[in-house]
Amino acid sequence: MTTPYKRINSSSANLLPRSVAGKPESRSATSFIEKKVTSLREVYEFGSAVDKIEKFVRAYSHLVDFLLDAYKHVQAKFPEATIKLTVDVESSAKTHEAFIRVTPHIPFPEARQRLDEFDDAWWIKNLDRGDGRITLVVR
Repeated sequence: MTTPYKRINSSSANLLPRSVAGKPESRSATSFIEKKVTSLREVYEFGSAVDKIEKFVRAYSHLVDFLLDAYKHVQAKFPEATIKLTVDVESSAKTHEAFIRVTPHIPFPEARQRLDEFDDAWWIKNLDRGDGRITLVVR
């Protein structure tokens, strides 16, 4: 069983999506979303969560730049790690949360030290950019 070393959420706020419900998407809006999803897919592993990630990007496209920037910094600190993007959707509360899941392939003490360094150097300074919707999990 794997236990997370640390879980830091960018905020505990559960805000509703900024998108306007009920309005049909234009072809250019769909193309825009597809480009955003493609840009994330070029760096993160998605697994089978493509539809959830697409819904997340549709609702929170403004967070894609943060996710791309976060990937660069995580990958620099954990170059040997598997870095996956997942999304949890709580339909009853209409909340969405994305998880950057880092699986380092190094011993625990070294991974813990790197995570602490990453937190101090970049993550904590950039938490507000995630609007309370991005959580980093290293395990």
